[in-house]
Amino acid sequence: MPSFYSAVQIADYLVEESIRKETSFTLFHVLKLVYIAHGVHLAAVDNSKGLFTEQVEAWKYGPVVPSVYYAFRHNGAKRITKVEAKGGSEHIDKNSQRVLDAVFDKYHLYTGPRLVALTHKESTPWHRVWHEENGAGQLHAIIPNDYIKEYYQEMLSQKA
Repeated sequence: MPSFYSAVQIADYLVEESIRKETSFTLFHVLKLVYIAHGVHLAAVDNSKGLFTEQVEAWKYGPVVPSVYYAFRHNGAKRITKVEAKGGSEHIDKNSQRVLDAVFDKYHLYTGPRLVALTHKESTPWHRVWHEENGAGQLHAIIPNDYIKEYYQEMLSQKA
């Protein structure tokens, strides 16, 4: 398994899935599902360092990987209809694809506001950084992978 992918490769994989399944997939979906998939991968895959090398930041509307935001922001609230990295998502290993497919299947029909609510809950890594560690007062406040992994391990253990 490769060490990491770019976060935009991960986003493109999810966008390709939305195009294949003819679902409406917006910037909010891309931002939140990339984050959730990263968290599930950290928690569920042995010795995972995550899906990508970029750090997740705490922004006003939740966790964001800046490279994904900047790659897809031109879509605004409109449906995303094309990938941005021009290739690369086909190189994602099967274990990572299984995580991405499971996250897509579970969350792709959630609305933007529902995804924001999901990632803003009091126990989330975003809430911890934004509210408890003054992330709201910082530019580029980092959400550590340790926080993300711990949160998703707890989430997965509750579903077991």
